[in-house]
Amino acid sequence: MKNEKAFEGADLLFLTDGVSELSERPLIREWNEIKAERKARILSLIIGNYDAGGLEQVSDHTYLIRNAENWEIGESPASFVKAISKPFRF
Repeated sequence: MKNEKAFEGADLLFLTDGVSELSERPLIREWNEIKAERKARILSLIIGNYDAGGLEQVSDHTYLIRNAENWEIGESPASFVKAISKPFRF
């Protein structure tokens, strides 16, 4: 992604259970630099967990779906779908 012009303005989606941990400072810094250079967004959807596993450090939007059987209004995927569908303004 770093050297590919095709990623200019891209939206990247991380879909995970949030069990892994993103904690290495150089990697976090590099992701944020790439996002800025490419004018890209990172959207993270964490399913079945109460923790984003560090993805909130690189994500423009982070959504947690803890328990799909008893969604609260704020936990509904509707807000995630709205964020994805909004055009990004530079």
